[in-house]
Amino acid sequence: MINSLYELGAWCTSVIAKQTDGTIIHSRNLDYNDAPFMRNLTFRAKFVAGDEFLFSAVMFAGNLGVYTGMKPGGFSIS
Repeated sequence: MINSLYELGAWCTSVIAKQTDGTIIHSRNLDYNDAPFMRNLTFRAKFVAGDEFLFSAVMFAGNLGVYTGMKPGGFSIS
């Protein structure tokens, strides 16, 4: 249910920019209509395999999948 509600009410925007020094910036806003409700469900998760850090992601409790994730020095997705 949370997945469906999110998809019906969110119109998020992602921006990727390259600075003059070559640094890549990836930013994303979370445009959802019921911000007070969603803020209470939002958390940052760290994904690991054994002792190895894989990536972190901004997640919503009760939601399946990763909408925004990153590994410093590696990659980012949105």
